Amino acid sequence: MPAGPRERTLVVVAAFDAAAEAALADLREALRRSGIRVPARPRHRPHLTLVGGPCPPADTDRVLAAT
Repeated sequence: MPAGPRERTLVVVAAFDAAAEAALADLREALRRSGIRVPARPRHRPHLTLVGGPCPPADTDRVLAAT
């Protein structure tokens, strides 16, 4: 049976400005210097996730139109 479209997760995030990102980088470095294991670089741009959830491909346009 062929696979159909995959369900995806849609999220709404708040991104930080350059000054806040720099402050977070400084905090990560201070933690690392203190011996706390923190990745030197995060996998993703720093952000605050506001909401997220599964969304079938057929509903993507409807969800995007509501935002």
